Amino acid sequence: MLLRKFVQEELESEPDKVLFKDLYPWDEIDDTPFGASLAIVEPGGQTMKHSHEPDETFIIFQGKGTMFVDDESNPIAQGDVVVMPSGSEHTIKNDSETEPLMFLSVFWWGDDTDTHSFHMFGDEEEESGLALPPRLIFPSPPTSNGPLHVGHLAGPYIMADVIRRYDALNNRPGSVLLCLTDDHQSYTLSQAEEEGKDVREVSEYYSNHIRNCLAQCQAEPNIFLSPSRDEAYQKAVQDAFQKLYDSGFIKMEELDTFYCKNCDRGLFDGHVVGECPHCGDNSLGFCCETCCLPNKTIDLKEPVCTKCEAEPEIRKAKRLVFDLEPARQALGQYHNSLSLTPKLRRLSSFYLGMEELKVPATAPSSWGIAVPIEGFEGQVISPWLEIGLSNHYVRSQVEEYESVTHTFGYDNAFCYLMSDPAISLALDQNVRLASELVVNEYLSLNDVKMSTSKGHYLAPDILLSRMSIDLLRFYLAMMRPEVSETTCSLQHLQSTMNGIVIHRWQNWLADLGESLTHEFMSQAPHFEEWADEHSAFMAELNAFSNRAREGYEKRRLQTVAKTAIDLVDRAIAFGHEQRYLAGLPNYAEHRATSLALELAAARLLTLICYPLMPNFSTQLWKILGHRHTVEEEGWSVKVRLIAPGQRLLARAGLCGRRLFPNPIDLEDMIERG
Repeated sequence: MLLRKFVQEELESEPDKVLFKDLYPWDEIDDTPFGASLAIVEPGGQTMKHSHEPDETFIIFQGKGTMFVDDESNPIAQGDVVVMPSGSEHTIKNDSETEPLMFLSVFWWGDDTDTHSFHMFGDEEEESGLALPPRLIFPSPPTSNGPLHVGHLAGPYIMADVIRRYDALNNRPGSVLLCLTDDHQSYTLSQAEEEGKDVREVSEYYSNHIRNCLAQCQAEPNIFLSPSRDEAYQKAVQDAFQKLYDSGFIKMEELDTFYCKNCDRGLFDGHVVGECPHCGDNSLGFCCETCCLPNKTIDLKEPVCTKCEAEPEIRKAKRLVFDLEPARQALGQYHNSLSLTPKLRRLSSFYLGMEELKVPATAPSSWGIAVPIEGFEGQVISPWLEIGLSNHYVRSQVEEYESVTHTFGYDNAFCYLMSDPAISLALDQNVRLASELVVNEYLSLNDVKMSTSKGHYLAPDILLSRMSIDLLRFYLAMMRPEVSETTCSLQHLQSTMNGIVIHRWQNWLADLGESLTHEFMSQAPHFEEWADEHSAFMAELNAFSNRAREGYEKRRLQTVAKTAIDLVDRAIAFGHEQRYLAGLPNYAEHRATSLALELAAARLLTLICYPLMPNFSTQLWKILGHRHTVEEEGWSVKVRLIAPGQRLLARAGLCGRRLFPNPIDLEDMIERG
């Protein structure tokens, strides 16, 4: 049983001796098909004359008075029930000089009433009711050798969820976010050796940790795969490998390889580090994280074993290699079909210009998927090829999709531009390759690249004990490294979010809520008078909407975050100007339109922020009185005003400052560094 107690001193006050308290909607229970309010009109008081779309019923519990509905008036007393149809103008007056008049208001929407929103002039173009086909959103697989940090989130993972949510707002329901962990990388084995644990135990622990972190960050995948625990996945990879071997795309070669005598193992990928042969920075085997160019491992300069730091020796060894040469022309055509960033275009040019397009297909290790070819016992399928080999199996987990979007960092560009599509084409020339590649640079902490192995990173779970996930997601959108490396800090996070969002946004919404409560009884105002300044502000709102849409379409979250900030700043300025007309009878209709436009700005803010701040937007959407979810209503081409008379939870939601209850306090973390 849920119990709410009401004390008269805690009720919200409105003009002319009226006290109110919303009963429903109520956060503690599921949405109800009706709303309800408890009201007390003190002796001699009267509610404001108003009308609204919902049908409404008054049930009189105590006192007596007069009920006015349109041109009709009737005395009312305890036990009476008054029904007011949608759109009727009404007010109730307490005729007693000593006794309060108490009643319950119950309101609901008829089947034919459009409670979602109100079209401005009624001439807005019709929007297509046909749903767009869903897409498969597949971020780069996180390696199960450690937890995710905010640098990872700011890159592929929040972006993947944002695309999914933006799709849902724009008539593309059903887009699927699929994530699998990159379990079989050499880094996972190195982490297990460092922790002194079994590698399967370590892989399972961090794979679960990654999944939980994504869920905590409101980016939980629709489908989550853990390859080291999925026998069907491993079998599918082996079958694809066997097919490429049988068709001649994978061949045996005798190669120079690194070998560490101290550790008694061949060195590849994360087991060896040296100077990149292309840019000179430190690089692991296979690919340099700085210049994003592949290496042959054996061409690293001044190589050392990452476990014992000894210089390796060179030995001949039989390896299987994957030949990309047959796909060179097709890959060039594929790249030309994509909308690539200039940096990806440059990398594409370099990759396609390589004299030899071959990559290792196997590696000497006990950790990974065993090579299914006789004579290569003790070797595993290269983890860099594994994702491409698993493509058919992974996609088979999704019931329906029309296109594929990948989100990843530039350090994985070779895989997404070259090896993965080459493998897919070798397996099936008619395969549907990814149609969108969304990339990012690094997010640094205090100007130094984040690294879990070096202990230099921000852990989301620690931050989320001090702030909401919506605020963290919005900050990461502001700082997303889209075209160049960006850097963050605890000081900047705290000052920015407290000053720009928590303080400024909440004060604006609280002021708007107070005005709507005291001037329009917490209902959306009518907007019959339309002055030039109103038209100009409406044009600005449409410009903000278009700018945010373009930001999402171009995958520029910095643009979206900046648009949300600018929208609120402009709404604050508009609201301050218009408040001079509050309470002036000659400007009552002008004032109503002004508040209706401010309310439209708040509604637009929920739409712009929903992919970034789903909880904040969902809560504000309910406060604005919408019965359907943000996704169900969607993001219209033109800005819409809220239907006149729509009941708002302004007293509880906006004036009550529940959207951002507390400022962010990271001072102790800042002091510890």
